[in-house]
Amino acid sequence: MKIVIISDTHGSYRKADQVIEAEWPFDRLIHLGDIEVAPDYLPSAVDCPVDIVMGNNDYSLDLPMEKVVQLSPSHWALLTHGHRSRSIWGGGPDKLLARGREFGADIILCGHTHVPVIEHYDEITL
Repeated sequence: MKIVIISDTHGSYRKADQVIEAEWPFDRLIHLGDIEVAPDYLPSAVDCPVDIVMGNNDYSLDLPMEKVVQLSPSHWALLTHGHRSRSIWGGGPDKLLARGREFGADIILCGHTHVPVIEHYDEITL
């Protein structure tokens, strides 16, 4: 299964379209907040499931702050923008990891920092 994860497109259809074009075909699209445009655009642009959560700049959109999704029979992911749980100014991942554990997630996906990072904490991949 191929899952494409994007975040912080900040109103740019062009940025989302570039990723979709470069990565198609894929099985699921996840946007981790700060989409800043009508969220129905992404589901109309791809023929696969789409998950979108609210970012700190999406205050006028009706989106969930976080969402838990099953990515495979054995993997559950917490989707969040991360601005309420993890500071980009040196805050640690403790609040985010605790939230993931609350939901039984073994993967936590978040945006906000504009920096791609993969970190491993015992049973959780962030």
